[in-house]
Amino acid sequence: ARASRTLLACREAAAALFQVDQPEQVVLTFNATHGLNLAIHSLVRPGATVLLSGYEHNAVTRPLAAIPELRLRVVQAPMFCPDLFLEALEHQLNRGVDVVICTHVSIVFGSALPVEEVANLCRQRQVPLIVDAAHGAHLGFSPFFPPSPVKEGADLVVMSLHKTLPSLTQTAVLHLRGERISRERCEKFLSIFQSSSPSYVLMDSMVKCIRYLEENKEEAFSRFAGLLTDFYDRAECLRHLRVLGTRGRDPSKIVISTAGTGMTGEELSRWLRETDGLELEMSASDYALAMTSIMDSPEGFERLLAALRELDGQMSGPEETRDSRAMEERTRLQKRQKRDRGGAAAGSGAGAKEEVEQVLELWEAEDSEREEIALEEAGGSVAAGQVAVYPPGIPLIVPG
Repeated sequence: ARASRTLLACREAAAALFQVDQPEQVVLTFNATHGLNLAIHSLVRPGATVLLSGYEHNAVTRPLAAIPELRLRVVQAPMFCPDLFLEALEHQLNRGVDVVICTHVSIVFGSALPVEEVANLCRQRQVPLIVDAAHGAHLGFSPFFPPSPVKEGADLVVMSLHKTLPSLTQTAVLHLRGERISRERCEKFLSIFQSSSPSYVLMDSMVKCIRYLEENKEEAFSRFAGLLTDFYDRAECLRHLRVLGTRGRDPSKIVISTAGTGMTGEELSRWLRETDGLELEMSASDYALAMTSIMDSPEGFERLLAALRELDGQMSGPEETRDSRAMEERTRLQKRQKRDRGGAAAGSGAGAKEEVEQVLELWEAEDSEREEIALEEAGGSVAAGQVAVYPPGIPLIVPG
């Protein structure tokens, strides 16, 4: 009885915080991967056609590979261009889709998909929508950030509390929002994937996190927005390194570009780690990304900015003004969009031209005989497994 009361109290608190109608619509999960497994198996049946946004973590593609006769499709549009994405999504929805799965905020650049518009397109065609909001549990509490996908019409939303809120690792929630969701089917797979011995330590952590937000969210998010605004404003003084703006992005994910500096994103990440003890979330060839949260202090932001200023001062080369940077970014985006629209015209409908041949469906490749060969000898072969770099965990190669 005590266990049931504790579980119900946690679900009630989560429902109130995220403005979900009933506590029964909130399912506590071990992590976002667990929640995605529940969501996918609850909605996706054998033989279904599933459309992905292209940003998906392999926690989405792995469970899909276990569903027989499944047909997997990806929205054929350039990443981080919402208008082109919506055009391509609408085009592919018209070709017959049973379920759409999209990532709300990409860890690659912090770019946010327009979930409300995606949900509207899906609703018009009676197609259920699953949203992976693993990196978006903090959204919706302040107008400074993108809105929460829970309020934007998705049918199932998965959130990790531990990624962006003050909660222990392996605390997440699955929100059941749409009328197209079978509660009985969800409960069936919950009984398959869920342990009958929940961790009261983790549940207590979730309750404490939720209660903290209930009591302090206005103050905490106002302070957080102020710290981020101050950081972005002051980072404009950098002459060589560049901090990307916040338009169309989650501003809590700070993207630092090293383009044109002679330094890679990995070298920047290593320099910050070894020189100032600052650990970034991920790095790539010409940028690195820093994760922030409501628990970060003014001193933490000051340390990051001071370190970037120090490194920037050691760099040489032509200086860039704010106006020249903005012009460069606009020109680059316009060229890319023009190129992408040309590729779309040469391809199918509004999507960009598909360059990779799909030989087998995901489930077929998973069930086929396979052999292990060296990468340099793999040209022309059909992939039997997934290859993903962590982070961000988005598959570069998928079975089939």
